[in-house]
Amino acid sequence: RRKRRREGGRKGGGHERGAETLRNVLEWSLETSTHIETISVYAFSIDNFKRHEGEIDLLMRLCAQELPNLARSEGVKKAKAKIVVSGRLDLVPKEVREACIEAMEKTKENAGKVVLNVCLAYSGAEEFGRAVWRDVEEEHNEKSGGVKTKGESDEERIKRRFYYGDREKSNNTCASRDSRIAGRRRNRRSRGRENGDEKEEEFEALIPNVDLIVRTSGTKRLSDFMTTRLENAVIVFVDALWPDFGVFDFFSVIWRYRKASSILRENMKKREMKEG
Repeated sequence: RRKRRREGGRKGGGHERGAETLRNVLEWSLETSTHIETISVYAFSIDNFKRHEGEIDLLMRLCAQELPNLARSEGVKKAKAKIVVSGRLDLVPKEVREACIEAMEKTKENAGKVVLNVCLAYSGAEEFGRAVWRDVEEEHNEKSGGVKTKGESDEERIKRRFYYGDREKSNNTCASRDSRIAGRRRNRRSRGRENGDEKEEEFEALIPNVDLIVRTSGTKRLSDFMTTRLENAVIVFVDALWPDFGVFDFFSVIWRYRKASSILRENMKKREMKEG
């Protein structure tokens, strides 16, 4: 949308080029010595549902088209990347959910270097709220009996209920894995939230805390993107629009991240020496 405003052109052109940029970033990530395990992209936020209906329909059609294309792309093949989707997929049209399933199905056996996390109908606030409700529901679940994992803090318990959290630490897995993808209500009684759940059992992945967040278009805000995972993240703002984000921008961001990380490590060492 920003691309069209700045340069003019047809609706959807910038979004299509943005999808191409994502495929390029995936390939560039294989060429850097910095080990990149996970790439998360903000495809569509929950707040985007406030946009004009015509633009929403256009974006939904683009998602339905591009997600399967992404799974078949050379970048995904070279990286042997696994695609997962985070967000309220019960809010998007059926064809988009089907496209998500197709993309995840095609790549779920990939065991390469990168997990590509597509955040769709997502917000950090919703992810946190969902995690809290899941914790409350599991506390009252007859199977779990409200038993906490031994030695686990409240913070750790909530974090492993984020999208693709560390479920290996859990004594219990949630029921109705399919309902978030299929857009159906859960069979068991919901405690005030018809959020659905994800197919994390089948499309298994682990999304860690964010090390680097890149905000394009010169905008100095995070728009509630993965705010539950930014504890020690380096944030880099770039002026380029996402469709124009090129190879120079990518490696410039990596360089800035390395420099900032080095300074952070030095400061931590100094602090530890003083405390010691």
